[in-house]
Amino acid sequence: MKKIKIKTLFPKNRLERDFKKEVVYFLKSYCKENIVIVNYVNIRYRGISDLLVCYKGCFLAIELKTGSKLTSSQELFLEDVKKAGGWGLVLYDGDDWEDVLTDFIHQLWWIRTKSPSKV
Repeated sequence: MKKIKIKTLFPKNRLERDFKKEVVYFLKSYCKENIVIVNYVNIRYRGISDLLVCYKGCFLAIELKTGSKLTSSQELFLEDVKKAGGWGLVLYDGDDWEDVLTDFIHQLWWIRTKSPSKV
């Protein structure tokens, strides 16, 4: 997989929805056809992550932060996802989130190809 580095489309101190647009663009560019991103509206579940993603058979819950900290309900949701066999990730808006996400995707790919029964 080639590494994609995109320029920040929005200024710092931006809204979380703008950060989400940039992360979705990155994921679709990087993962191509191997990814499904769930768009949800009005789900009444406290703490649900900003992005729910399926990548090569792995469920990812990605929480996006632009300066604030995780709430207890967000931490609980990520723990529930992990207990159910999925993966949780928190991305903070900053200069290296692309690298963090790329490394995470590579680790998922490695785990998936080396031991698919454990994923």
